[in-house]
Amino acid sequence: MPSLAEKKQELDATIRGFLLPIFEEYAPNGGRLSLLSEEDFHKVSAGYACSECLAEFVTYMVRCPVCGHERDLLADVGHTPEMWVDHLKERAAIESGEKRAPRVVPRGIDDLVRDLQADPDVENIRL
Repeated sequence: MPSLAEKKQELDATIRGFLLPIFEEYAPNGGRLSLLSEEDFHKVSAGYACSECLAEFVTYMVRCPVCGHERDLLADVGHTPEMWVDHLKERAAIESGEKRAPRVVPRGIDDLVRDLQADPDVENIRL
């Protein structure tokens, strides 16, 4: 069995670091779902990163040296939840200016009434 120093040296030589997911949640079966950037997704699907612990490799690897996960392309790259896709589309629309960003909820009723009166999208009807 390799010593801790030898294991560290092996990991330093084989991994660059870890990918940062945009979203992450745990599936009912205990597995982890991670939404990655397009570049990071290609690293995982091409075998240059682990789909389990998200370690990024220096070179293509079938088995992850960090967690021992063995590649199974059909299981590693799964279906993206529709809620994530909708959220990313909404973010893109806000960034491109097609859609306004959600407003922060006012702190009190006076602030709410004042904001509603100033909002051009709200019709003011006198009672």
